[in-house]
Amino acid sequence: MRVVFSPEAQQEFEEAERYYNQQVPQLGSQFRGEIRDALSRI
Repeated sequence: MRVVFSPEAQQEFEEAERYYNQQVPQLGSQFRGEIRDALSRI
């Protein structure tokens, strides 16, 4: 199954990923992976 985010949700997700990467290198990438894993389980 493919999950499609609304444009607003996509923007918020990308902003969160950038924020986490600014806090700790690669944390945003880990965040993206965790979201991907969670969506695959839903």
